Amino acid sequence: MFFQLEENRYCYQVVPIEHLKDLKEEIEERRKEGILPEALDRNYIGNFVFELPPDFQGARSLIVMAAPRPPYQAVFHWKGRVHRLLVPVTYSFYGETLKQMEGQINVLLSQLGYKASLARLPFKLLAVRSGLAFYGRNNIAYIPGMGSYFQLAAFYSDLPAEIDPFGNHQMAPDCQECSACLNSCPTGAISEERFRVRTELCIAYYSENAGDFPSWLRYAPVHCLIGCVRCQEVCPMNSHLLGWIGGTQEFSEEETRVLMEGESESSSSGAAIRGKLTQLGIRDAIEIFPRNIKTALE
Repeated sequence: MFFQLEENRYCYQVVPIEHLKDLKEEIEERRKEGILPEALDRNYIGNFVFELPPDFQGARSLIVMAAPRPPYQAVFHWKGRVHRLLVPVTYSFYGETLKQMEGQINVLLSQLGYKASLARLPFKLLAVRSGLAFYGRNNIAYIPGMGSYFQLAAFYSDLPAEIDPFGNHQMAPDCQECSACLNSCPTGAISEERFRVRTELCIAYYSENAGDFPSWLRYAPVHCLIGCVRCQEVCPMNSHLLGWIGGTQEFSEEETRVLMEGESESSSSGAAIRGKLTQLGIRDAIEIFPRNIKTALE
């Protein structure tokens, strides 16, 4: 049906709208367990909306879509050394990509007499339970052929779901006998004892939230400007994608110093710095970069 989506290397799954309540129940169950850090609940999970929008009460399905996306790279010159820090897939141009995906699917649906509206739902959970993706041992979603190099979006639609693929969580078959991600995690956030990542030990969780790093994290091998991809870099499902970089921006010693000291608004080089961050698609997160860069470089 969505041949153009497939030609653009997008992939998708459609499930009946009735499963909206199943997503809500699972998220509520996780919150009741009391193991979610406050910032994660407040900034991420707390933003989910499980009710149909007033102008789309006739929705008949949920469409979850994945768009292939590369990471970006920031190169910092500091004290005579060159430091390369990645910007993982879902941090760069996130909002712009969502808009592109919504526009793409509505162009195609309109040809069939249907429409779609972006939903604020747990995209990863929907992708896995719809059968579009699998969970890796590191609790990250993987899609065959795309690895974890993609961005997800979900939409309400009046398109009827021809089948009902909604089911239980499934671990990727490649993970059954593999422990590469577990062995590579520098903080022990991935373990044999539980399937979900220990968020309280995850570098990505702390690096994307404001505030001081825990004392133990100041000595962790941080290699991303925001987030962390240690477990994804060693994953066999990503082996054919390593080296795919969407773009690179270099920061001089002076620009690096300005960023580390949080002076990009007042410095003479501030405009150039903000321009480079815009090219990386991450300018909105500039307030957390001084801490992250200091941890990575020093």
